[in-house]
Amino acid sequence: MSRAAQEYGETGDDLGLVEQVSARILINTLTLTTPLYTPLGLALSLTTSLLNHSCEPNCVISFSGPGLTLRALKPIISGEELTISYIDISFPPEARQNELAGRYFFKCICPACSESTTLGRPEPPPEIASISKPELEKLEESVITHISEAAKATGPIPKGLTHLARALVLFEKYPSFPSWRQPLARVRTDIILQLLGHKHFLAALLQSLIQRYEADPVTVPEDAHPVRVARTWVLAKLMMQMESLSLGTADAWQDEEGNYALGEGSQDVRDLQIKFKIDWQLLTWVLIAEVAEKIERSHGRGTRFDVEVKQAVNDMTTGFQSGGKGLPSKQTVEDCHAKMKRLAREGWDWWKLWERDARKKKPFMPMYREDDSDQDPIGVLTGDHE
Repeated sequence: MSRAAQEYGETGDDLGLVEQVSARILINTLTLTTPLYTPLGLALSLTTSLLNHSCEPNCVISFSGPGLTLRALKPIISGEELTISYIDISFPPEARQNELAGRYFFKCICPACSESTTLGRPEPPPEIASISKPELEKLEESVITHISEAAKATGPIPKGLTHLARALVLFEKYPSFPSWRQPLARVRTDIILQLLGHKHFLAALLQSLIQRYEADPVTVPEDAHPVRVARTWVLAKLMMQMESLSLGTADAWQDEEGNYALGEGSQDVRDLQIKFKIDWQLLTWVLIAEVAEKIERSHGRGTRFDVEVKQAVNDMTTGFQSGGKGLPSKQTVEDCHAKMKRLAREGWDWWKLWERDARKKKPFMPMYREDDSDQDPIGVLTGDHE
């Protein structure tokens, strides 16, 4: 990389100097993202590059266009050092230390590392005490391999999704493995992104609900953490999509022959709606209202994201009024949260059974099989595979 920079820049500078400057830039840059934390590139800020790392950070950085904001995650007393996390702090201490040493060349001595804790919990957590160390190591090794293969997968066949689906299935043997624990949390985040990318919205919704209620309260415990608020917004958008599918005003992506590419359409959404007695409009409102209430603390007023959220609130309010409905009561909001929690507990297992049965009834693209490793990811998830 440094040699390429030297040749492209045509400055005639010594390679050693170029390497030194390149290393300093890479170590001190931030990942530039959208308000929803989609990576866009790198950002270099002389002020924020002075911030040190902690596995128990008291601040977080968010972006709005070219603007950068440092936000407090908890009360900070006068004279207390401001810290951010350079890495994903939900990994165990050894993994965190290895990544920090490999990327940033220092050993972390924050309280979490000194006391060998992860997200305020002891290592190893009691939830995985029943899993033997050899089993746990084998599980983690297999899952990390699938994550790595998914990241490398390219092409029209969703091979990345297949690898992540297999990784998710591996955890079914260990029901006590907590959703917030790595590498399961990473698998779930990656598989949600893959499902969204392949327009498999119902599966993405159900996995997002599990993330919201079982993982996020531990991995991002701060109520108005920007990541948590961003995920709530994505979930609200998915609820909107469910309403459109249930009404038949939108449908799942299909291939040129009219087959469902990844096996969902309006009927499965309607069946879920009937099974769990869901009002998609109400759930959408509850989530959008939650984002609107927290956005000042998470992203700030006047940001592009804030403008988008305000417009959504106005649109939803107008929709309720034009339909002769008043805004949901406090009790209705509580009932909606209870409904979503139930969906998080039961929805995924219901969908797997429904999908396995539906595969025998509706058209699907052929099994994704160029060789023995390329299987239909939906078949992998539902158990309907060889």
